[in-house]
Amino acid sequence: MTIRHGKNVVVYFNGYDIGGDVNAISGKSENDLVTYAVFDGSNGYHHYPGLAKDEIGLEALHNDDSVTYLTATAQLEALRQVTPTVLTPGYQAMVLYGQTAGDPASVSKECLLKSYTIKSVVTDVNRLSAMLVSNDMPFQDSKVLLGKATKTTSGSGTALDNLASSSNGGVGYVQVLSCLYGTSAALIIEHSTDNSNWGALLTLGTFTTVGTACVACTGTVDEYIRATWTLSAGSPSNSATFAITFKRY
Repeated sequence: MTIRHGKNVVVYFNGYDIGGDVNAISGKSENDLVTYAVFDGSNGYHHYPGLAKDEIGLEALHNDDSVTYLTATAQLEALRQVTPTVLTPGYQAMVLYGQTAGDPASVSKECLLKSYTIKSVVTDVNRLSAMLVSNDMPFQDSKVLLGKATKTTSGSGTALDNLASSSNGGVGYVQVLSCLYGTSAALIIEHSTDNSNWGALLTLGTFTTVGTACVACTGTVDEYIRATWTLSAGSPSNSATFAITFKRY
């Protein structure tokens, strides 16, 4: 077990780094339990586990700069006005507890806004609080493959050694925070049995602007995994900023 300080946490939401406003974040994992009783001689109820009901609480400064969408206020206001559908889902949330490959992360494919409060006190700055629910999938206890990094050339991240292969697939998440000068960023996750010969595990997508993706894979995941990116088409130069995590099942 590694003890970690809260100052190292970063929060990416819908392809934006909103950590400049956020000062507290809390995750709540909960299972819906069905209560029942039968004639089996028990003196109490039984409980059958059902669906996940994960939530995330967010505390932040109220910053009404809505031009850049970099603030928590702007993102929550936009989400509040969205009517989620299959084509217009909620927003992906990514909480990294460190920026090094292998550091833990909590990621939700799709968060929906449950409540949103702005509080003003005469002796304090204006603050906001929000409660979001994870839609469909619970929060994933993921691992960082690449912390937030700005890349100007194609390359690969540090290999993460999972000590052994696994056979049940996994899911990769990416938050693309910028693509400057028209840069195209093709992002994939690779795996290897020997940390030398690499092959594609899953394709996260090709991005030319801010965006997010969640892509699952099935079957064998080799012992070593890494993030790989190919940048092209930028003028006068390439520049893309993104963060990538992966969860093995």
